[in-house]
Amino acid sequence: KKSMERHLVDHFDQISLWYPPLREETFETEFVDLTLQEGRAIKAYRSCARQIGSLYSFTDKTDEAALEKIRAMEPSDMLSQAERGLIEGVEKRLDEVIVQKFGAIGAFVRLNTRSPKDAVLNGTKVKQLIAEQITAHPFEDPYSSECYVNDARIYWRCISKVQCVHSGAEAMELMLKSNRILEDLSRGELYQGDTFHTKLVIRKWADIDPELEFRTFVSKGQVTGITQYHMKCYIPEFSQNKEKIIKAITDKVEKLNPLIDAPDKTYTIDFVFSRDFEVCTLIEINDPPPTAGTSLFIWDDEDDKKIIFEGPLTLRILEAPVPWEEQTDIHSPLKSFIDAMRGRITKSPETQKEPAEDVGSCLLQ
Repeated sequence: KKSMERHLVDHFDQISLWYPPLREETFETEFVDLTLQEGRAIKAYRSCARQIGSLYSFTDKTDEAALEKIRAMEPSDMLSQAERGLIEGVEKRLDEVIVQKFGAIGAFVRLNTRSPKDAVLNGTKVKQLIAEQITAHPFEDPYSSECYVNDARIYWRCISKVQCVHSGAEAMELMLKSNRILEDLSRGELYQGDTFHTKLVIRKWADIDPELEFRTFVSKGQVTGITQYHMKCYIPEFSQNKEKIIKAITDKVEKLNPLIDAPDKTYTIDFVFSRDFEVCTLIEINDPPPTAGTSLFIWDDEDDKKIIFEGPLTLRILEAPVPWEEQTDIHSPLKSFIDAMRGRITKSPETQKEPAEDVGSCLLQ
């Protein structure tokens, strides 16, 4: 029930609600309304794409003629004219905001609830970015700890960068390929019924380093826990800046807390730091755990759970690199791609699987 509350129109963690009083602390943001019928059209597209994906999965891979026929299928061809028109209307409204407000800088587009970050994992763009970064950062020993640490940072930066869009068409491509968006639209309609409506969020693009993001737990207005967001990405600079990180985040929460309309002043809030750790920027606000993930705190551990809700203030960061083979947060096909780019031999046939085919403009996951 708790995880469904975020789909209420007036739930505190939706960006459209917390952004107005906190706009000076975060990225410039615009909003586009999304109606019930438009949400249904987006869901219909994604459902058709998944049907094509299922058909591809169950087709004999030696039957190239059949596979080519499936690859040529487009989810939009399976929609009604009215559904296509609704999607085109959303794309046009997004385009107007992205082009007029943010221009060449670009934008990050998401729902009021979650982003379509899953949509980039099997695309060609992210591979191109990763390949460019691997080439630009060579290592004499690709098996060295330094190389593995660098590759993890490259991965998260590229996953972030590829979500920058410059048009309504690019934004809609991500929205239509995302299972996260499908899930949130479905849950929103389930929770709100025929009164369902939400907003698309268009945020001015900023070239942040996503691995420098921290998740913070606030209980009754007090910071209780701070953890690096990417729980397996070792950042040596964190150890050198512990006190600066704690002070910057606690100062920010003290300043913002009166303006955050969370029940009992208990919530999760994410910040990202600049490379010199001098600037700490608000990313988003979420429900408290377990709806929000806990990163380096273990939700099923009673001691950790007590810290999250009672303190004492605890900072969790990685003090040593996580072995590459244990980097399970990295999408397996992209991990294999990085290994191939480095000339590393993968240790398991499982890691050498090709990513799901991108068929009919959809991601098969």
